[in-house]
Amino acid sequence: MLLGDLSGWSVSYTPESMCALEGSSVEMHSYYSYPPGLTVQETFWFIKDRKNTDLKTNAHYAGRVTYTGNTSNHTLSIRSLNLGDSKGYAFRFTTKEDGGWSGVYVPLSVTGLQVLVHPATVNEGDRVTLTCNTTCSLSNNPTYIWYKNSQPVTNQHTATGNTLTIRSITVVDTGGYSCAVRGHEDHPSRAVCVWKCYGVAYNPDSMCALEGSSVELHSYYSYPPGHTVQETFWFIKDRKNTDLKTNAHYADRVTYTGNPSNHTLSIRSLNLGDSKDYAFRFITKEKGGWSGVFVSLRVTGLQVLVDPATVNEGDRVTLTCSATCSLSNNPTYIWYRNSQPVTNQHTGDHRLHPVSPEDAGKYSCAVEGHESLISPESPLNVTYCPRNTLASVHLSGKPMEGDSVTLTCRSDANPPVHTYTWYKKSGDQSSVVGSVQNYTFANINSGLDGHYYCVAQNEIGQDTSPEVEINVQYAPRHTTVSVSPPGDIKEGDSVTLTCSSDANPPIHTYTWYKSGDQSSVVGSGQNYRFESINSEQGGHYHCVAQNGIGQDTSSEVEINVECKFET
Repeated sequence: MLLGDLSGWSVSYTPESMCALEGSSVEMHSYYSYPPGLTVQETFWFIKDRKNTDLKTNAHYAGRVTYTGNTSNHTLSIRSLNLGDSKGYAFRFTTKEDGGWSGVYVPLSVTGLQVLVHPATVNEGDRVTLTCNTTCSLSNNPTYIWYKNSQPVTNQHTATGNTLTIRSITVVDTGGYSCAVRGHEDHPSRAVCVWKCYGVAYNPDSMCALEGSSVELHSYYSYPPGHTVQETFWFIKDRKNTDLKTNAHYADRVTYTGNPSNHTLSIRSLNLGDSKDYAFRFITKEKGGWSGVFVSLRVTGLQVLVDPATVNEGDRVTLTCSATCSLSNNPTYIWYRNSQPVTNQHTGDHRLHPVSPEDAGKYSCAVEGHESLISPESPLNVTYCPRNTLASVHLSGKPMEGDSVTLTCRSDANPPVHTYTWYKKSGDQSSVVGSVQNYTFANINSGLDGHYYCVAQNEIGQDTSPEVEINVQYAPRHTTVSVSPPGDIKEGDSVTLTCSSDANPPIHTYTWYKSGDQSSVVGSGQNYRFESINSEQGGHYHCVAQNGIGQDTSSEVEINVECKFET
């Protein structure tokens, strides 16, 4: 059956409707298409009264639903079916165009088995017909199996389809009759008393309970009038006649309560070894009573399943508080991250979309009312490319020529950075200078001045740091004196001496000296000027350049003043 409109969107299902046994599993298959060029962003199933809610987030289905599929088909699997699963189901996929859902549902009917007896009142010698009844028509023409007191019925009776006929009932035919479908023998009907018999019924007839919690199993029993009950006890399937209280595995954990028509088994501090089939037995003078039907108890711990276990930042991830059986009473869940409660999350599935690095941590879950029975922690690892990358210069104070200077690159990344690359920037161009996290200049000089940055890279991507500047300081050097104007100097000329020096930080003091028998300071400042020079000012001059680190002395220059003769 093809569903959808004529614009390229379609969804079809097979089968179009289903009938399945309570306790069994079922698969629904969908086949879908969409216009070329689109990318499917999300796929999920939902039920009719919750149109846009992913079935996996519904606590009623917690731990029982799985999806499989690809870009053209998708399968919903539900296990441990119960009567509450009888609903209409539909598949939805979304793309950037937000299309896809057809609006048609697959009806699923879940049925138990019930033995109907005809006639209702039976006398010895009557013809009795038993019918294994369902509320919907099971698929694949099933084969039915009949039991009397939990033992297969022999060929002395006629079994046709879903009926069993006893042609002429006698006292040997009395007992509790039940039926099952071949292939699902572990999900029989409740036993129904035919004619004069003992009866035991359970409510509920199966239970799922948390490891560490307590549970009560209730039985209701009947027996022929005039009989007196002599003994009552519970037992497990593989120890049919052994009172549970005598089993060392249950020591001090089992109590009985009851009256002549009902009996309750209480087990506390449940452990996984308590997952068994239990039955109540009562004994009268006629040595009768046990119906042969068991109560199934399944004990489960909680486990956080992370799907997928490792995700990249921005991906979708689902955490499932998983149990091995379906907990009763539609429980409310409590989620924890790093032992702290996660607010506003009370379903069996905790979905993170988009996931961020801040979501990473160890997750656990519990059921409300059983907060002390918390699951083990499961890690969520969120990977991301490098970020917050910083370059720093490691040196106390400003670098001086000859110092050892280390550049360090730091970055936040998961997985960790595997490659650090250092660059020196020159105008619009950059050149690689090293490929380590810590790059060291063992004996730095001013030629290494400049702006540096690093690039941090992991398997996912890379990130670039802001630039840092290296400004190497050094004492004055290459100090020289120049004379202006050049050439011959005559008395009365204006002459300027200029002191030049290379230094970082810049020169803060220039001092001028004239050499003779002993040098003497003649001035300060970078320029020393003679407004009208005379012969006495001739001689050898030099300057001393000084900054905060040191000083340097220039070579001497000679000032030779020619006399000016009057004519």
